[in-house]
Amino acid sequence: KKRAKAHWFLALEMITTGQYVGPRTNPKFTFLWKLRAVMCKARKLGKIGSNIKDYRPVLTRGWRPRESLRGDLYAANLNFGWAHPFALTLSNIPKEVTGDELAKAMLETLKLVPLAKADKERIKRSIDKLQDAKKAKSEPKKKRQELEKELEAIEERMVRWKRHDDELKVPTVIKINDGNTTQGFWKAVVQFQNEREVKAAESVASRSLGAPLETEREVPH
Repeated sequence: KKRAKAHWFLALEMITTGQYVGPRTNPKFTFLWKLRAVMCKARKLGKIGSNIKDYRPVLTRGWRPRESLRGDLYAANLNFGWAHPFALTLSNIPKEVTGDELAKAMLETLKLVPLAKADKERIKRSIDKLQDAKKAKSEPKKKRQELEKELEAIEERMVRWKRHDDELKVPTVIKINDGNTTQGFWKAVVQFQNEREVKAAESVASRSLGAPLETEREVPH
């Protein structure tokens, strides 16, 4: 039911913006949607005025949900975890992984200090290589100074980043039972505090190796 509703909203969005032309559709409607697409593109390019009153409503964008619809749905029914304004849906989670482990893994993706420490180690290794080059009388002095300044900048920000990490809250993990999950895996909605956290977690979760996970059990890859 939830997937059908999501597909309906997506189709509605594409239709009202003139982006959808599907099979087995009345030619009158496909022509209308194409014409709407042309009108939308022309307005973006500034070739026609932005005042929609100057054009017949049928030629401009049709009805679409308000931007606040998702938040309104969640406020009206807290069981709609997917409608949370800062939610991220994860799929193909191995059954060996618990909800608490997933929540902690998502929390780790938001922390800045571990990334800063990794950058510090990288810079120190680069400086050590330059030090070895110095012994060979070929050290690029300018490059070393740049690395040292970069290292100092990280040290200065470390206090702020540590405070940021300490104020983070563990994301809420809600298991989804939609009947379409592959056997041996499960799906979840993870709720964060803001849009920045969602983007940070998504960038890590979408990597080929996924998000790092601390568990003593063997997890299939």
